[in-house]
Amino acid sequence: MKTLKIGLLGLILFLSGILAHAQLPPEDVPKDRRKEIEAHKVAFITSQLKLTSEEAQVFWPVYNECQENMHNFRKENRKKHERKDADGTTTRVKIDEMSDEEAAAMVDNHIIFQQKELDMKKECLALYKEVLPIKKVAKLHQAERKFRQQLLRRINNSDKLQQRGKTQKRR
Repeated sequence: MKTLKIGLLGLILFLSGILAHAQLPPEDVPKDRRKEIEAHKVAFITSQLKLTSEEAQVFWPVYNECQENMHNFRKENRKKHERKDADGTTTRVKIDEMSDEEAAAMVDNHIIFQQKELDMKKECLALYKEVLPIKKVAKLHQAERKFRQQLLRRINNSDKLQQRGKTQKRR
């Protein structure tokens, strides 16, 4: 029953996101779309793990903090591979334009990045174990993977529909 309530709450959040999306100006769409996806992710993972309302109250703040830390860490790492051009635009450094020393440093930094990312994942896993039963922690990675697969399928289907619409307009 509690899982059903949480699922319905997630659905309501998802639908309200869609309604809000339809009313926003185009420049706000990406941020709004991200919130919509996040709401759907919460509902999906809550359902997959069969979280009780008590578990969800404790788990989601921990999970969100871990995800935010990981996002910020990855964002900082991406900045290391960018440079500002003379006109002020930021572009990604191209490997073919690097010296051998720069390429070697990039490879070494990538391994260091992966190790730090793994350490962060271990820390998060330890925190999840403190707030959830171990079987639900074990199901978390699987639920995240299923959600990503579902999201990619939706995006691919949406792209296919858009392509069909463009093809039909040309005729």
